[in-house]
Amino acid sequence: MDEPVTTRAGARLGALVLLVLAGIAVTVQVTGARAAPSRDAVATPRSAIATASVPICSVARLSVVAGEFGEAGGQFLQTFTLTNLSSGACRLAGWPIVRVLDSSPGSPRSTKTMRVRQNTPPEQASSVVVLRPSRKASFDVYGADYDAVHNRACPQIRAAVITPPATAGQLRIAVRLPDCGTLLIAPVIGGASDRPSWSEYVH
Repeated sequence: MDEPVTTRAGARLGALVLLVLAGIAVTVQVTGARAAPSRDAVATPRSAIATASVPICSVARLSVVAGEFGEAGGQFLQTFTLTNLSSGACRLAGWPIVRVLDSSPGSPRSTKTMRVRQNTPPEQASSVVVLRPSRKASFDVYGADYDAVHNRACPQIRAAVITPPATAGQLRIAVRLPDCGTLLIAPVIGGASDRPSWSEYVH
């Protein structure tokens, strides 16, 4: 798999969230990670090959909840956690699609979304996450929390629909977030809490 073309972005959120580790997912890196793997991560070529036989997680297998939320430096971070509700393992890899909804009548807004990564090359921007029954994966959404150009608060999101990576169905969730026009979406990782910052745009 070719490394995505990236451009450097100077924005980071810093330590916005306290990482609360809950549930165990097996994360299979496409290439070896430089950091020591945690109990939520396994990074071996043999295990990467084994994931090919694991089915992709469909929306019928998953639930989603809004987890940690934080604001700092004019930006917000919202973590979403996915849980495997089925009796068998399934896999996720890459970036979910997030569409925000108007509060009434619940139609999609024209909010722009962009993909970001949470590491730097030569690491792959995303990994394969194998979810055993009842185990969890998560991803972060970032954005501005105030309209500095017009010096006013941004409209509030009341709900969103999430399409997990490589699936066609959608999961709807009630969530309150500022909508300043652009949301930054991080890839899915194993575990109930995601990383606290993003590093680069991914095209």
